[in-house]
Amino acid sequence: MSNPKYAIVSTEMRRDLEDPISFFQNIDVTHLYNITPWNDMVREDFSQRTLQYRNARDLSWKLRAINPDIVQGVEPFALKPLPRLYIIDEYTRRCQKPLVLVSLENLPFSAKYGPIVRAVEPLLRRAIAQASLLIYINDGARQNFEHYGADPAKMVRLMYGCWGINTAEFSPSGPVADLLDAKTRVILFVGRVHRITGVFDLLAAFRDIAPRVPDSHLVFIGAGPAEESLRRQSAALGLTSRVTLLGSIKNRELAQYMRRAEILVAPSLTTRFWAEQVGMVLLQAMGCGVPVVSSTSGSIPEFVIDGVTGLLAPEHNPSALAAAMLGLLSHTALRERMSAQAREYAVERFDARQNVLKAEEIILRRYEELCAAY
Repeated sequence: MSNPKYAIVSTEMRRDLEDPISFFQNIDVTHLYNITPWNDMVREDFSQRTLQYRNARDLSWKLRAINPDIVQGVEPFALKPLPRLYIIDEYTRRCQKPLVLVSLENLPFSAKYGPIVRAVEPLLRRAIAQASLLIYINDGARQNFEHYGADPAKMVRLMYGCWGINTAEFSPSGPVADLLDAKTRVILFVGRVHRITGVFDLLAAFRDIAPRVPDSHLVFIGAGPAEESLRRQSAALGLTSRVTLLGSIKNRELAQYMRRAEILVAPSLTTRFWAEQVGMVLLQAMGCGVPVVSSTSGSIPEFVIDGVTGLLAPEHNPSALAAAMLGLLSHTALRERMSAQAREYAVERFDARQNVLKAEEIILRRYEELCAAY
């Protein structure tokens, strides 16, 4: 029997989410995406398996043209993709195709969007009831599925959608970025330069660390609306010479910057509309053997073992953040032990190839069970 055709429908695409799809071996994947907002991909990152759709109508047309055996829908617990979920739900019903739903959303759907949720609840319940497989990546996503009547027999927790990392690419071995003086101790932030990513808490924590670790330097990789404010605040604190904003870099260049860092810090903050669902940069840093410091926002504690693979501080607490950072910077043995443990854990839990193959096995088994039932 030939490999089944599997259509993955996404709203956004990034290299670290697209690249692992190549690890599927026994399913022929076509990835349908709408936008690439992160500007982290180059021509080599796109393949023949990747197709862009312009809108919901174009998505419907492309699904009919591909005629997949299985369809994976968009995130069900976000408002923006719901018109696409409607198209996918209608298509899979009409053509009698198995539907797979995957969720990373860890905030309660009704609390996030309020009364407007009532208008879309029938679609959610119908799609969840129809789905042959429901995959969740964190505990909040599991609770969302359960709230809308998901059958526990259809549910499985997997590193999926956010597959993990290429452990050969994000590893301690490889090129190191030529950044600052070789003796400078780099504290690295990677992410959107925005208040909700905790960049101002990080700067406040660095203000306390800078005089105690005089050879340290804070480096921000990423872009966002808070860049100018962050520069002004750095100047106001007298830290201009100790803080560098590099702007955005391509995902394929990221590992060399992580290897240059002594620690990576990601002090994410929870808002009504966002809580960290995984913390991809934390996984990437751990793969590189770089100790991480982060917050307890959202699902981060499900992916970083506090005191083992990283240190976690309460949200919006620069003093606690500084204490965690200083603990790693001041204790070489602790930093080296946590580096080794982080790398070992990343290889064991977050290897994208192994996670894709495990997911593929589960999807194929469910598909074969459905085929046998007809």
